[in-house]
Amino acid sequence: MAKFLDKEKPGNYCGYEYDRFLTSEVGFGPRGDYYHLVLVKDGHIIAFGDEQGNYAGGIYASTEFSTDSFLKGREYIRKEYPELYEKIKDIPLAKVYKPADKAIYVSSG
Repeated sequence: MAKFLDKEKPGNYCGYEYDRFLTSEVGFGPRGDYYHLVLVKDGHIIAFGDEQGNYAGGIYASTEFSTDSFLKGREYIRKEYPELYEKIKDIPLAKVYKPADKAIYVSSG
């Protein structure tokens, strides 16, 4: 029977606050549980990540860093983790923040 570690209540993962924590099927390796995850906040996907037991894991793509990977994250999940994709396919991606290409404040001096 497949094991998932989904959480439908607010929490925090690697400094990212979420409302929902959705995972792929959990596998077990020499260092513990292995799975991919998606964080959802305010009805939007805010980050993709993975857990690799007690070795590494964390966020690999978010709206705050690795924005190219974030924009490609759903497609990666669709191809590699179809059971997780079924959970997230109708959840929109959060808007990626792109700073203006000019300063907000311009000195008059």
